[in-house]
Amino acid sequence: LNRGPQIPAKLAWCMQESPAAIIPLLLVACGSRRRFAYGTNRLLLVAFVAHYVNRSFVYAARIRGGKPTPLFVALAAFAFCVLNGYLQGRHLVEFAECPGLT
Repeated sequence: LNRGPQIPAKLAWCMQESPAAIIPLLLVACGSRRRFAYGTNRLLLVAFVAHYVNRSFVYAARIRGGKPTPLFVALAAFAFCVLNGYLQGRHLVEFAECPGLT
C-alpha cells in the first residue's frame, strides 16, 4: 500500500473525509426531506456532519508535518466517505422515523 504516488497528509485528510460532510447537506438541500421534520433526525444529522467537518477541515488544518499518504489509500477512504455520507444522510433525511424530538 505504500507504493505509488503519495499526497500530503493535509490534502489527503481534507479530500478523503469531506464527502461525508458535504453529501448529507446536499441531500437536505436537494432531497425530498420527508423525515427531516423530526427533531431527532435533525440532531443526528447535525452531529454526523459536525463530526465530519471536524475530521475534514479542523483536524486537517491542525496536522503538523505528517507523513505523505498513498494516493490509493486516500482514494479508498474517499470512496468510503462518499458511500457513508450518502447512506447516513439519505437515511436520516428521507427514511428514518425518529420522532423523539419535535
